[in-house]
Amino acid sequence: MEEQYKDIEKMVREAGLDSPSPDFLQHVMKGVEVSQSERTFTYKPLISGHTWLFIGLISIAVIFALVFMPDTAGSVSSYIDFSFLHSIHIKNPISGLVLSKTTIYGILFLGILFFVQVTLLKKRIDRSFSM
Repeated sequence: MEEQYKDIEKMVREAGLDSPSPDFLQHVMKGVEVSQSERTFTYKPLISGHTWLFIGLISIAVIFALVFMPDTAGSVSSYIDFSFLHSIHIKNPISGLVLSKTTIYGILFLGILFFVQVTLLKKRIDRSFSM
């Protein structure tokens, strides 16, 4: 098996070692800077904030129209039968649950701390990635 590698060792000795040019690192770093500047990507959501606002307003208007409009002969709510809502009897599983004031304060405190922590971490992550 060593016979196979004798030729390779001889070829490596004949070729010698190549050393890079003195400004090799500068050329590589310039290439990296150029390639990174070309890859700049700004996030753009598929559905913009204005569109979400419009969809929300339309949804609220439709729900308001269905619930609060009088049942006249030509209205949309006169075609939908809501009598099935009276036949649904869902028992509230936590109706008998009683929490002390200390427990409620603890849950509220943890909730507030959670939202404060999320906002602070988001700001910190945004600052570290913006640099």
